[in-house]
Amino acid sequence: MPYNMFTQGKKGSNQGSDEYFTPRIYWESIKELIPNETLWEAFYGDGSSAQHLRDLGFNVLEDTGDFFKVASKHKETIVSNAPFSKLYEVLKTLVDMPNKFILIIPIPKLAHRKVYSIMKKMNIQVIIPNHYTGFVVNSIQTRCPPVYMCYITRGLELDRDLVYL
Repeated sequence: MPYNMFTQGKKGSNQGSDEYFTPRIYWESIKELIPNETLWEAFYGDGSSAQHLRDLGFNVLEDTGDFFKVASKHKETIVSNAPFSKLYEVLKTLVDMPNKFILIIPIPKLAHRKVYSIMKKMNIQVIIPNHYTGFVVNSIQTRCPPVYMCYITRGLELDRDLVYL
């Protein structure tokens, strides 16, 4: 089982799970940077992330299918919190797709050798949020994540490659 920084060694946690859902603040804080076009929430989870985006005024498609099987049929901008344990595989899939995207990832993943090797091929821009907010686990908002998070983006044509909110 792959190491999961959110659950490894935590008694009573979602041991070995990527079931950590996105609170509204993660999308609200970058609302002005999200393209006003049809978005695809590629990792459905409990559906709350797509609903948060809709509540912020975006048109959002959801696909409850396996991302790796359905990704090629989607051309929309991907706005998602991909499973951290599958980030490398997600990026390997995205590298050959034309989609713009915004993904929430742990900041340490930026320097992870395998992840870095894929990201450097993709003209990635990074957004550092001004909040330190946990995720939703078993319908409970956690106080804070174990590491700082950031957004990696492609195709947004931000003014700078590193944006601090």
